[in-house]
This record gives sequence, C-alpha cells and structure tokens, in this order.
Amino acid sequence: MLVLVDSTFEAFPSSIVSLKHMRCLELSGNERITKLPDAVCKLQSLDILCVGGCVNLEELPRDISKLISLRWLEITTKQTSFPDNGVGCMKSLRFLCIVHCGNLTSLPRDMSYLAVLHTLIIANCEQLDLENGNYQLIPMRLQRLAIVSLPRMEALPEWLQGAANTLRVLYIWYCKNLDALPEWLTSFTSLRILHLRECPKLVSLPEGMHRLEVKIEDCPQLKRGM
Repeated sequence: MLVLVDSTFEAFPSSIVSLKHMRCLELSGNERITKLPDAVCKLQSLDILCVGGCVNLEELPRDISKLISLRWLEITTKQTSFPDNGVGCMKSLRFLCIVHCGNLTSLPRDMSYLAVLHTLIIANCEQLDLENGNYQLIPMRLQRLAIVSLPRMEALPEWLQGAANTLRVLYIWYCKNLDALPEWLTSFTSLRILHLRECPKLVSLPEGMHRLEVKIEDCPQLKRGM
C-alpha cells in the first residue's frame, strides 16, 4: 500500500513497477502531478487506484485496462473523453468515482465496466452529458448511484434502465437543469432510497414512488408540486 494524499510532487518514478505486490495506490489531492507513468499499468496486483482531486492530471495511462485486478478507481483528469480500450474495458471494477473532470463530455463508449460495477459516483463534471455516446441498454449490477453537479443533465440517462433489478440507492444532487424523473424509474424493483437535493427545476415525481424512502432538500418546485 502506498498512500500519498495531498502531496505536491510533480512526477512519479517509473521504478514503481518494482512494487509488483502493491494492492493500493492512493494519490488523491495532488494538484501538481500531470502524468502517471505507463509503468503503473504493470502492477497486476493493484486493487485500488485513487487519483481523485488530481486536477492537473492530463490523462490516465493509455494501458490502464491492463490493471486486470483493479476493483476501485477514483479519477480526476483533464481529458475530454476516455479512449477506446481504456476504462470502459475494465471488467473487474466494482467502484468507480469520476469527479472534477471539467473537460469531460462523455463516459467511456465501451460499457463493459457498467455490467459489473456496484457503485458509480459522478460529480462536478460541468461538460458531461450522460447520454452522449449512443450507449446500449445492457444488464447491470449497479446498486448505488450518485449524480452530483452535472449541469448538462436534463433527464436520467436511458441506459440506467439496465439496473432496474439491482439499483438500491440513488442520489441526485445539485443538478440545476434536471426537470423530470422518468416514469420507468417506478419499475426499479430494488430501489429503496431516493435522495434529491437542490434540483430547482424538478417539479414532480412519478406516480408510485411512495414505497421508497424519499428525501428532498432545497427543491422548491417539487415541494410545491407535491
């Protein structure tokens, strides 16, 4: 395990490849690092990689999909999109957090990772359109989803219906242009908790949401509609 939270180093040595038994690499909060060495992708035992809050990281290593044991990934990057054969191909991921990616316009086009994820957090990505990419509807195991500060999101993405039998917890916070929740959300048989916070354009909930634990904060239109 190597934990260097809020560090200020600008480069990471390629000699990291010698740490072949390392399971966790935690670099969150480093605002100076711009690149990770490709050698990181040779750490076949790596289970956790955290580069959340690394706001000047230009991109993820191009061979990141070679981290075949990776189950937990936290990302901040200046990329506008994820390349093919990258994050989207990581079939061992269970937890994915994409945060403070101000240039990102779309999620990975390959949706293999969505089929195995249990938790997905997407936050503070001003340009991200969750529907941008012509995603296919695939069965998913997603149990927890948090969507925070996505100003381009006006509706929940259609691909989320792939988690209709597994999603248990849904957080939607600070989505200022979300104006409706889809009727198909009522068909989510495992959904138990819906937490809405500061979605000022949201006017009403679909019929049949009474079975859920619904928490509403700072959604003035919604409270009046109810």
